[in-house]
Amino acid sequence: MKQQEMDRLVDSLLIYMPMFYKKLTTAKETDITKSSYKKRTADQYQILGLLEHYNHLPISEIGKRLLLSRPNMTAHLDKLVSEGMVERIPDETDRRVINIGITQNGLDYIKVSRTWVKNNIKETLNVLNNEELVELEHCIETIKSKILMIEGCHHGTIKK
Repeated sequence: MKQQEMDRLVDSLLIYMPMFYKKLTTAKETDITKSSYKKRTADQYQILGLLEHYNHLPISEIGKRLLLSRPNMTAHLDKLVSEGMVERIPDETDRRVINIGITQNGLDYIKVSRTWVKNNIKETLNVLNNEELVELEHCIETIKSKILMIEGCHHGTIKK
């Protein structure tokens, strides 16, 4: 790929991926958005979702995967711990490492909120016709495979 094309690709990723994510996850005004139940940042929701998949991970690995700085990770985790969504678990083999595990409360939250989030995204995507939705799905699968390739090169594989 030529340098000019690579620059355009990087610019598009920097501009449009966050815009795409924000557009899909911006809450519509509903009863759940007005309630105290939904008071989570996108980062907190992503932490819970990651932990739902892996059950527990070292703090540093969560930060790497979600591109969160150490101070941001600490603030989010303190909030999630205080609300009983996650717990700190000392590593059995290395006392310097602290793992974060999701609690049943966190799993329950993800289960209920995922329904809300999915409905919100479906409503947002209603402006696209069936052909456009199929095309979007194909594009996202392509992006997903590329992200997993990049992640494999940079992070190695984490076992469940």
